[in-house]
Amino acid sequence: MTTPTSPHQLWSRRRLLTTGLAVPVAATTTLVLPALSAAPAAAAVPSNSTQVITVAAAAGASTATLSAWQRQSTGQWRRAFGPMPARVGSAGIGAAREGSKRTPAGSYPLNLAFGRLANPGTRLPYFTTDTNDWWDSNVASPTYNTHVRRATSPGGASENLYNVGTAYNYAVNIGYNLQRVPGAGSAFFLHVSTGGPTAGCVAIAQTSLQAIMRWLDPAQHPTIDMRTGNPWVPPTQSVYSSISLDTATQTVPVGAPVTIKGVLQAGTGQRLGGMVIQVWGEDRGVPGWARQTTATTKADGSYAVTVRPPKSRYYQVRWPGGGSWLGSTSRTILLVTH
Repeated sequence: MTTPTSPHQLWSRRRLLTTGLAVPVAATTTLVLPALSAAPAAAAVPSNSTQVITVAAAAGASTATLSAWQRQSTGQWRRAFGPMPARVGSAGIGAAREGSKRTPAGSYPLNLAFGRLANPGTRLPYFTTDTNDWWDSNVASPTYNTHVRRATSPGGASENLYNVGTAYNYAVNIGYNLQRVPGAGSAFFLHVSTGGPTAGCVAIAQTSLQAIMRWLDPAQHPTIDMRTGNPWVPPTQSVYSSISLDTATQTVPVGAPVTIKGVLQAGTGQRLGGMVIQVWGEDRGVPGWARQTTATTKADGSYAVTVRPPKSRYYQVRWPGGGSWLGSTSRTILLVTH
């Protein structure tokens, strides 16, 4: 990495760190079985928010998955966008502060939008930037963590919202640190991706961001929820899983690879990609479940995990329900070894 030699490079550097073998069966029956909600405690998402953007990443990862949910007049939720790839801070999602390069975990309002280009059709308050538009990141400034217009920098790590470049063709402010506590962090946006990790923002493809900005409606109190592990899903959203095996019991050789396949989906039928699942096992006749392996569902909600039973063993696919892995299980299957 070269040392910045101009104000433009300094502004850009702060925000953008880089400009098995399945069991053979004669016929397969898919079983769709109900379970508890997959959402972890979601109290941080306001109850009056009917538009929620979710961002989830593995601990310490700068790659993430973004989805957007819309609550309908019936009270049911539907996925409006995603899941789609996103980039977050180079230090991942977690506790953020000024200069931490971490995307702040939690739920925050989406209250303002701006860009180098004309309003793409968002109903959020929007301004088109020029070289007099800055976001004040000077911890000693009385206008810390706000948009200001002036000819020169407010100081500190403040960004010129025009000179940053294409990343700010379009951006939505994430309402983090609205109390403007000095040093707690500033200038966190949902903006256009340049292909690499950010210094704490969330970045997605420009066409996707344009569509989401047109969807956002301040009257619906839009919120963004960012966390590690599984993403937020609507608290009333039942989650189901299917397992593709011809019967609940299979006979297999000791240690033979067996692939357990299925699909994780919401009660509305929408498939849930980017969700972490676990396969648990219990030896027949020996009480006590233990985790065997972990996997993440693909974008279409499907999963495939391979196990090699050393002896006759029960298996379950689990995902978080009610804050516990134990209350959200698919049908139990038994692999009998010989």
